[in-house]
Amino acid sequence: MFSELSIKGLKVPCVFVKTQRRRMRLEFRGSKLYVIAPNGADVERFIENNKEWIYRNYLRQKFYEEEAKKLNLYTRSEKELSQTLARFIAKASKELGVTPLKVKIKRMKSRWGSCNAKSRSVNFNAFLKYLPDELIEYVVYHELLHLKVPSHNERFNTILNAKYNQKIVRSKLRIYWFAIQSFEE
Repeated sequence: MFSELSIKGLKVPCVFVKTQRRRMRLEFRGSKLYVIAPNGADVERFIENNKEWIYRNYLRQKFYEEEAKKLNLYTRSEKELSQTLARFIAKASKELGVTPLKVKIKRMKSRWGSCNAKSRSVNFNAFLKYLPDELIEYVVYHELLHLKVPSHNERFNTILNAKYNQKIVRSKLRIYWFAIQSFEE
């Protein structure tokens, strides 16, 4: 197979991964495309059928990568992050009328936070220490909102959109993710 795809004049770095799963999938990790497929799958046809998606997403990834180079990451200790989170948790808890029973900070591979509405526990990525306060506040509000509305449904998005412009915030979070991944390597 190829280690690089050529799509509309762009050279897209590519990694092929064999899996036991039945379905093929494409995902970008940074600006590298991962093609995950079972043995015997028609990978070339799959790539051909998804060339537009690959092209659009590769350009988006490259944009994030370039924007990430312009950022200065914040530097907080774990203790400072914990204090910042506590401040924003108290604020969001009051606004939303919810209180988490358990809060944990840990390194996560692909999320800024997670919430288990049943156990009322929230987890926050230790990489939040590199973000500005307004993005940490968004992540806290987002996760605590799950204690009130467990899924990403219309009600959830309506509440979140009343307070934040999700498109802008999520784009900023993505850019910081790229910067952090480069910094942590």
